[in-house]
Formats: sequence, C-alpha cells, structure tokens
Amino acid sequence: MMYNYYGNIMPRQMHDPSYLHYQSEPNADTSAFDAAYLVMPHVVPYPAAAGQTSGAASVQKAKTPVQKSWLQNQKSWVQNQWNHNQGMTVPMSNWVPYPNYVNYDSQWSYAAASGMGYVNRVPYPNYVNYMNHSRSAVITAKEGDVTGDGYRDNVFITAEQTPDSPFLQNITLVIQNGKTSEYQRVLLKESSGYNPTLFLGDFTGNRVDDILVIIDTGGSGGTIYAYVFSDLNGQLMQIFDAEDFNNQYKYQVRYLNYFRAEVTSFNFRQKFWIDLQYKGKEYLSEVYKPDGTLKQPVEGWVSPLSGLYPIDYDRNGTFELQALQSIAGRYNADGIGYMQTVMKWSGRAFTGDRQNAVITGGDIR
Repeated sequence: MMYNYYGNIMPRQMHDPSYLHYQSEPNADTSAFDAAYLVMPHVVPYPAAAGQTSGAASVQKAKTPVQKSWLQNQKSWVQNQWNHNQGMTVPMSNWVPYPNYVNYDSQWSYAAASGMGYVNRVPYPNYVNYMNHSRSAVITAKEGDVTGDGYRDNVFITAEQTPDSPFLQNITLVIQNGKTSEYQRVLLKESSGYNPTLFLGDFTGNRVDDILVIIDTGGSGGTIYAYVFSDLNGQLMQIFDAEDFNNQYKYQVRYLNYFRAEVTSFNFRQKFWIDLQYKGKEYLSEVYKPDGTLKQPVEGWVSPLSGLYPIDYDRNGTFELQALQSIAGRYNADGIGYMQTVMKWSGRAFTGDRQNAVITGGDIR
C-alpha cells in the first residue's frame, strides 16, 4: 500500500470530505491517490457537475468529461511522481511548489473552460520538503523556454525564510520543464542572502533563454552573488559565477598629487584617472596639503561585484553582461567611482569586451 511509504504526515486530511471525494467516482482506480492527498493540503476540490455544489456529496453523481479527465490526470501525475521516486531521481521530499497557485477557483474555471484536465493546466502546490515541514517558499518566478524545446518552462527560486528577517537560507533554483513537467533543482553555491532575483534572456546567441540569478550578500559594500545558467547541448551548465569574476579581474588604486586618483586595470592593460575635486574641500583637506600634494600615500581598491545587468547593446537579441564594481578610496564607504565592465559570450566563456571608469556628480554650489 502506498500509505506505508507516506505514513500519516497529514492524517487530518483523511477526515476532510473535500480531499476524499475521488473515492465516490464509479470504477475509479484510487490506489495512486490514497497517499497523494496526505500531502496535498491545497489541492482544488473536485468540480461539481451542473446544478450541484462542490463537496463529497455532490461527486457521487459526477459524470462530466472534465471531471473524469481531472481525476485521470491526477492519478497519472501522482503515479509519475511515485515512479520517479522509486527510481531515486526525484525524491518526493523535494517536490517543489508552484509559484502562482493563488486563486484556485479561477484556475479551475480556466481549465474547465478549455475542456482539459486540471493537472494539464496548473501543477500542484507545496511540495518543497513538505514531509519534513520545511519553511521553504517561492521567492520569485519567471516563465521562458530555457531548455530549447519550444515549450515555456517555469523557473523559480525557493528559499527558507528567517522569522522576522529578510534573510534567506537554502536558496535554490528550480526549473519545471514545460514539456515533461519534471523538476530540476540547483542549490546555489552561495545559498544564503537577501532579495534573490531572476532574469531570463539569451546570453549565448542560441535563441534560448538563459537564467541570471542575483542575490544580495548583505555586506557593507553592497556586493552580490551572481550566476548565469544555460542549457548547452541538453545539459544545464553554470556559465558565470561572480566569485570567478572577482578573482579574475585585478586592479590597483592609488591617489596622486593634485587631487587625482589613478585606477589601473591589469586585465585590459589600461589606466583611468579620476578628478577628486568633486569630493569637496573638507574631504580634500584631509588627504592633501594646501599646495595639492599628498600628506601621505593613499591606496584604495576595487570592491567585488555590486551589480550585474543584462543589456542588449547591439540590439541583436543577445544580451551582454554589464558588471559594476565600486572603487573605494580610504575606506569602504569612501566611494570615488565605479568600474563598468561589459562582457560578451565567446562560445566558451564570458570575456571582457570593454571597460570604463565612471563617477557620480557633485552638488552645484
């Protein structure tokens, strides 16, 4: 019996008629449903036939094609999940939640109006480690063809929320294949932080959406974790990592006499000069003598990645990545400008195409 596998995770559902209505369907094989309803606390009630009200009493006479399709598709979906679990490819404890499962009635109406079974339209909710009473929740979601098969896939981020705090843990990228409805989960290398976001767009030029994930670290420098994932030859690959970028691009920052700072970019073999007079007289008097020479040597640094932006500079449908790094002077909050690096996909990696140093303006006085 499938009950033996699930145990009594949600025994209260056994006494709720709205979760047992399928047993009233004549000649229905319910063996695949028995355990499923123990972990489906929000499944849409079985649809009432014309003139009936929803609930266990009404389904005894339910004979509509849509109702039968709904029942059969539920059975197929549950059985498929069971088969995956038996093969140890998709553990049931890792079922993922559907991100936009809010208005159950309107979603059922949409499925019924289309003449299709319910599970062909909206996947079931709340399967992130439900058996372990996980605190995981869907944080953000997008739709796009990230597998290249012509079907729109569901892409979303789940995480465990910290009570009374925006801090998130176990941040995970989840992809539901639009063709097969199967799930793929990727626990990110840096899986704790704040405000994770998703962007879908083509970075590699193959006309298939890639996945950009950005997470705020919460550090004082406003730094981020960032990853790009791409389906290459049928396999999901990570093709960008902020940590690799930070380790790859090297700089030197030093103050010069007469109110200037010099930034050397070793990767591009270029130098940039920043006029510091916009920082104001009080700031300059702390660093420079009245004649404009330095009181003592000052060296700054370029901070790790603080922004990563998809921009289609060439307007050809393929996005470039614009990386933003803060240039710090005497201390972390002493920003004197930013390094902007534009990267393009070379076929094997993102490579630097061009680089600029930029500053923010000062107040007009």
